[in-house]
Amino acid sequence: MRPAQIESAQAQRAAIYVPFGAMEWHGYHNPVGLDCLKAHEQLVGLALKAGGVVYPPIYFGSGGGHGEWPHSYMVSENAMTTIVLELLRGFERDGYEAAILLSGHYPNRGQYLDAGIQAFRKDDGQMRGLAILENQLDGIDGDHAARHQREQTAVLV
Repeated sequence: MRPAQIESAQAQRAAIYVPFGAMEWHGYHNPVGLDCLKAHEQLVGLALKAGGVVYPPIYFGSGGGHGEWPHSYMVSENAMTTIVLELLRGFERDGYEAAILLSGHYPNRGQYLDAGIQAFRKDDGQMRGLAILENQLDGIDGDHAARHQREQTAVLV
């Protein structure tokens, strides 16, 4: 989005939607980094219906036991917590009133999204923040490189 497009969308709804997902192997039948692709597409759908701005995908994750698989790259919990904290500070500075952090990589929420929001609150951050996983939403089941993700891939690519 160009700056004027961002400002227009933010003026309609001061919410920012941030897709997270690990850059990790999902078998030969799925794209590497599928977690973030699906989170991004879900948030684009939300923004089209509710308004707001979708932040570019953040292709980092931690945990899940897949870091040794080919084309899989994980980062430490501390690094990701810091990134989330700094993003939230920047979003609040830019006038956003709410941030929804959606992770397609399930370990992310407990390992750093919630921790980043807590650090933001501790740092006197006032913007509302919510971390969710896609499989916390009604009608969306979760798995790893299996039926549900394969079906999501068919829709995305």
